[in-house]
Amino acid sequence: MEQRSNHMNNAINEKAEVTLFRTVTFGCNGIQNRQAKVSVVPSAAALVIKALKEPKRDWKKTKNIKHNGNISLDDVIEIAKVMKPRSMAKDLSGTVKEILGTCVSVGCTVDGKDPKDLQQEITDGDVEVPLD
Repeated sequence: MEQRSNHMNNAINEKAEVTLFRTVTFGCNGIQNRQAKVSVVPSAAALVIKALKEPKRDWKKTKNIKHNGNISLDDVIEIAKVMKPRSMAKDLSGTVKEILGTCVSVGCTVDGKDPKDLQQEITDGDVEVPLD
């Protein structure tokens, strides 16, 4: 039993070293021939911050940073497509609204607009979101 958990820890450590995210969720995709397949499952906030293309910083020294950048609606839609399997929304427009809510909490704008305004425009039908 000790040997299997050691292998799982090694696999997680290898994946963690290549990620740029502060907090990472790992998923176990299955065990085949007593070898665990580990994958990195980034959060919506991590993907939004990655889309902002901010430079790397030391997480321990720099705290409570404001992410006041701007991303495009296309970036938000791409993030929503990645997050769609984990979303509870019925269609992609609901997932896009969830990501826009994450943009509010991160503190960035989308196409120079407040993300809350874009959520309302999607609800009103002024902004079209693809179905897939």
